[in-house]
Amino acid sequence: TGNRGALALDHRGALLLATGDAGNPAAAQDPNSLAGKLLRLDAAGKPAEDNPVNDSAIVISGLHTPGGVCAALDGSRIWVTDRDARRDLLYRVQYGKPLGEPAWTWPDRPGISGCASTPESLWLTASAAANLQVLPLAPDGTFRGKPNISMQNQDGFGKLAAIDLVNEHLAVSGTMNKDGGTPVSSDDRAVIIVPMVGQGGSSD
Repeated sequence: TGNRGALALDHRGALLLATGDAGNPAAAQDPNSLAGKLLRLDAAGKPAEDNPVNDSAIVISGLHTPGGVCAALDGSRIWVTDRDARRDLLYRVQYGKPLGEPAWTWPDRPGISGCASTPESLWLTASAAANLQVLPLAPDGTFRGKPNISMQNQDGFGKLAAIDLVNEHLAVSGTMNKDGGTPVSSDDRAVIIVPMVGQGGSSD
């Protein structure tokens, strides 16, 4: 438990690395441990120069089992997904500040994994529910309604894992259908997703 993690570019020259707490929630709050943290690194793997604490890669503490981290293409918003014993969680990240209350929660635990941040919405992949969930964004970064669900059943590709934007008009995701069940050769693939404003998007 707590062994998941995620990688993303912050689009401001650094790499974001979310780490799980490795089954030890106390480690997530321990400044001497890299478990349960969001790390921000430069191209050499060292702490990014403008991190809140000099010579520390840690910009957020308190994660449990993160599945995704993402930044808007202009670097203005950072998000991380997580899970606890009761809910799937989404946090908006502010470097050097406590996680605070989640920006969104899923008590039904659809297996929220990766995320991608567009100017109009936040895209989230769900591994257990096997769909794509899109939260419409207001200009101030709050949400304007419940998730729009798409890419499920015959319109989807099964369990979706990581997702990343190529640009504002194109995203890529991967499937994780071989994680259980009886796999066949076409179970797992890379998927191209074309964002559609206010909707879940189309895929190929």
